[in-house]
Amino acid sequence: MLTFTFAHTVLDSLSGLLAAFKAALVGFWERGDLKRLLVASGRVGRITATEIQCSQKNGWHPHQHVLLFCQVADFNEEQLSVYWLNALCSTGLSGKIEHALDIVEARTAETYLTKISSEMALGNLKQGRAFGHYSPMQLLDEARNGSEWATNRFCELFQAVRGLHSLCWSRGLKSRFGIGEVSGQEITDGAAQPELQKFMDIIAEGFRRLPVAQKALLRNYAAVGDFDRASGLLRKFGIEFYKDVLEVLQ
Repeated sequence: MLTFTFAHTVLDSLSGLLAAFKAALVGFWERGDLKRLLVASGRVGRITATEIQCSQKNGWHPHQHVLLFCQVADFNEEQLSVYWLNALCSTGLSGKIEHALDIVEARTAETYLTKISSEMALGNLKQGRAFGHYSPMQLLDEARNGSEWATNRFCELFQAVRGLHSLCWSRGLKSRFGIGEVSGQEITDGAAQPELQKFMDIIAEGFRRLPVAQKALLRNYAAVGDFDRASGLLRKFGIEFYKDVLEVLQ
């Protein structure tokens, strides 16, 4: 898992940052030496998650997390950091070598994977603030409570992210993993995964009592059909579980 970020200030506009960030990412991935390195690693593909936070002190904070699937993941973090800093410099952005690029093995990224599930699948839930940063849904919640600053920031966000996808898979990766395409409407209506929708309806009361991170983890289990582990998570928190649920789903 690679994390890309850069320096920013409260004076930077989000649209300007996103344009320069996108150009820097294109420059990074299109480097000839990086392409050769990825070919040698047996690259399979990547999943890219773009996140945007905002704070009153430091302004907008766009960043990306990339799950890179390879046969061999023996990368030199310092070398890749230099590539990334050069890409930032070419678009007018900057960063520090110790912060701009981070690499961790996916096996150690469970906390992040749980977090991103919460952001993507449970974005309607208000999350706790971290170091004064606000997620888009937190901005919306603050705006609802009368914050003019949050209202202005959310309107700026709405204008700047038109056409931007928060989660992207590289071409052919879904088919390799046997994942089919479904429409947003199918997901909203629950038609894409009827068993999941039925399970979530049955456990709705207990689900509301779970901490946010555990809600994301439970939904992950249920989304892949592992209802035993999902129900076990409820029992772990002392939440009554209906024993006939699994029979209903069969």
